[in-house]
Amino acid sequence: MACTKPKPPITFYAPFNRPIIVSMSVPIGYFTCLLGRLAWKGRTIGVEADPLTYEFVRDNINYLESYTTAIQGAASDTDGKLTLHRSLTRAGNTSIIRESDERLKGIGEEPSVPVTVDSFRVDRFLDAMDGRVDHIKLDVEGAEPLAFAGMQKIIAANPQVKMVMEWSPGQIHAASFDGSKFVDDMQATGMSLSILEQHGQRPISWNDLRAGRFLTSIQLARFA
Repeated sequence: MACTKPKPPITFYAPFNRPIIVSMSVPIGYFTCLLGRLAWKGRTIGVEADPLTYEFVRDNINYLESYTTAIQGAASDTDGKLTLHRSLTRAGNTSIIRESDERLKGIGEEPSVPVTVDSFRVDRFLDAMDGRVDHIKLDVEGAEPLAFAGMQKIIAANPQVKMVMEWSPGQIHAASFDGSKFVDDMQATGMSLSILEQHGQRPISWNDLRAGRFLTSIQLARFA
């Protein structure tokens, strides 16, 4: 896999001086590789839950090993175990959500396969990062409330941290989470909210998330 020209919006807005980056859900390591290459003066950790997909991540970031690391496991609110449902045809769609066999058949896919993996709080990386995390990329197919709950120490200890995430309220609901409560939890951190677009960054309100519309890249930061 080649890591070449940065592609906005996520790479345009990330702080690439000496950033410490945590990237979660990295199916083949594309963003981990890209962010690691751009942040070569810092350090990047990529987290991939699926053991099979993790092998691709590990291999694809091999040439960045001095400042980029891959970890196999699921970002969650507790240290323990988590059951995922592996998509056999779309590795990036492996999720805590179990899609019905009928729905999968309707889109030409095989039934998903349950996989139990280690889970952990992202806060566990804080000491390894010398207390500093500058940027978080979060896209975990509906499990965002779990991962977010497990990084509260990082958020509290790093006023400069910026988080880019996909906002997929349908997946959050399908994973049995209350999307409105999740918005409340994010707002309670005191961070501001914006949407990253091809040619600029546009502030939006927390009520825009409550409206239930899918948004590709939103950013949480204490300074817009």
